[in-house]
Amino acid sequence: MTDLDRPPTPFNVTVRPFRNSLHITWSVPPSDRPADYHIVEYRTVGQWVPLTDRITTGQNAYNWTTASRGATYHFRVVGFYDRPADSAALDGQPPDDDDGETAPLPWQQSLPSAVITIHTGGQWRVGRLINWIKH
Repeated sequence: MTDLDRPPTPFNVTVRPFRNSLHITWSVPPSDRPADYHIVEYRTVGQWVPLTDRITTGQNAYNWTTASRGATYHFRVVGFYDRPADSAALDGQPPDDDDGETAPLPWQQSLPSAVITIHTGGQWRVGRLINWIKH
């Protein structure tokens, strides 16, 4: 598989307090074939959990209203293709993962964006930027 099989990786992920929520934004690199949609994922500990459903191309922000105050969150954004560049390359159905759910084929998922970690303050102020890690 080549990088051409994957959607471009989102970058410049930011998380800022906005009223009583967290406002998450990202940038998408210019591409001849941009991702069909993006999904924002988060975790506190353990595995990554999808925070959003499909966010269509052209939208690069999400407002999360149910985050807990005083918690530490890690966020990343992943781009997806609905179909490979050559639709004839699709052979059968995507394989099942260990949970019995359909796993994305390799051409469907971009490399995850850099991870941004924040600690939410008691009054919806971002306490501090703990780290910015590129995965």
